[in-house]
Amino acid sequence: MDNQTKTIGQKWGLILGGVLAAITIIVYSIDVSLLVNFSFSLLLIAIVLAIGFMAAKEYKAVNGGFGSFSDILKTLIITFAIGVLISFIVKFILFNFIDTNVMQQMIDLSGEKSQELAETMGVEMTEEAVDKIRETNPFSASKMFLSYIIVTAGNIIFGLIIAAITKNKKPEFE
Repeated sequence: MDNQTKTIGQKWGLILGGVLAAITIIVYSIDVSLLVNFSFSLLLIAIVLAIGFMAAKEYKAVNGGFGSFSDILKTLIITFAIGVLISFIVKFILFNFIDTNVMQQMIDLSGEKSQELAETMGVEMTEEAVDKIRETNPFSASKMFLSYIIVTAGNIIFGLIIAAITKNKKPEFE
């Protein structure tokens, strides 16, 4: 992996992490229930995609307008891994150390949202299932780590798409 890939990936990863952390803190201070809102999740996905495209664009600009699929993908993997890690660390600290009362509120909101989603899909959730959701701490270190792996894997899929769209190999005979 070349130095440009690492440098650009780290730069945009720090930007992504900072943006996601700032949004989380702002939304937390306005209305915690937005953090489990589907529309809010879509906004975060749009931000991740936009920053991914900006990272790919910078990689190509530094390389004379060219970038192979694999080089752009490596840059994006670094970007997403760092950005999501920063965001998850901020959430972990916020909900486990700074304001532990909000953690229970988030757990209750997650249970309600899960129940609403099940009802819209025509599935009835038992009280036992709702209670099981409420007993789970989604902000424990192990759950946050698992969530980090899942979100990063999802972002790698975004990275594959972005790399396929933005790739532009340098002609071999020029």
